[in-house]
Amino acid sequence: MDTDALIDRLAEEAAPVHRVRPVWVRVAWWFGLAIPPLVLAVAVHGVAGGAVGMMQDTRLLVEQAATLVTAVSAAAAAFASTVPGVNRRWLWLPVVPLAVWLLAIGKGCIDEWFHVGSEGLVVHADLGCFFPMLLVGAVPAAAMLIMVRRGAPLAPRSTLCLGALAIAAFVAFGLRFFHPGDASIMILVWHVGMVAVVSAAGALAGSRLFHWPAAIQA
Repeated sequence: MDTDALIDRLAEEAAPVHRVRPVWVRVAWWFGLAIPPLVLAVAVHGVAGGAVGMMQDTRLLVEQAATLVTAVSAAAAAFASTVPGVNRRWLWLPVVPLAVWLLAIGKGCIDEWFHVGSEGLVVHADLGCFFPMLLVGAVPAAAMLIMVRRGAPLAPRSTLCLGALAIAAFVAFGLRFFHPGDASIMILVWHVGMVAVVSAAGALAGSRLFHWPAAIQA
């Protein structure tokens, strides 16, 4: 094909390219979309144990703060991973808050064991939080998928794993308002277990949801 003809054809068929917004702007939009379903869920179910009781529990406040920061930092890392040439250090952004969250829950498990013995380590089914979980997680999940697809998910597994971590951590943050008095072993098994499963599923499904020719399986 003639070079001049190729250039003319590309110029005629080229679609306008819109630059994606900065990472923290997209995080703010995602967080803003995620908050209303959480507020609605809290309004419907109420705050278990009362807001005053939650504010007086230092360990729970640390746990909630770390959970929320995990969600926000994982969302930032997911959005950053869709920007070609971005520093890979972004992918490690959620590590510290995630570690603090796990340590806070671990301390709760130890405290529970010292106070009530082996009964505090009993795990049972908790289906009551299933529908609140769907209510809190549906909008941020849809928003995350749409927003990362507007970028260039060249590492689809990492992108979707981080996005799933953000969603699951936000859902765990919201569910804690309904079950602040639950034994920490329950939180460790169900909430943290949910985060692990959802993040792993996101990593496995990333390459199937995002079909970029130059994508790497990372």
